[in-house]
Amino acid sequence: MVGGDEPGVWGIELLAIRYAAWIKPEFEIEVYEVFRTAVRRGVNAISRLNKIDHIIDSETREISQCASKMAKWGSGGRKRLL
Repeated sequence: MVGGDEPGVWGIELLAIRYAAWIKPEFEIEVYEVFRTAVRRGVNAISRLNKIDHIIDSETREISQCASKMAKWGSGGRKRLL
């Protein structure tokens, strides 16, 4: 498919696997393995992105808390001690 929001080649997994079986049973196994690997890699990538997102959220909260403390120092608190 050319153009559109998501250009590329699209197909139905089950149809591709069944067609591969019709061509040759060994080919069906190869096609199935490729699909399985692609799905696994996609899940792993999503998992890594979720972990990174969690780290960013945690660090953002920590930085925000530090900035809030520093702002309080300047409003008549520890700033006088400097």
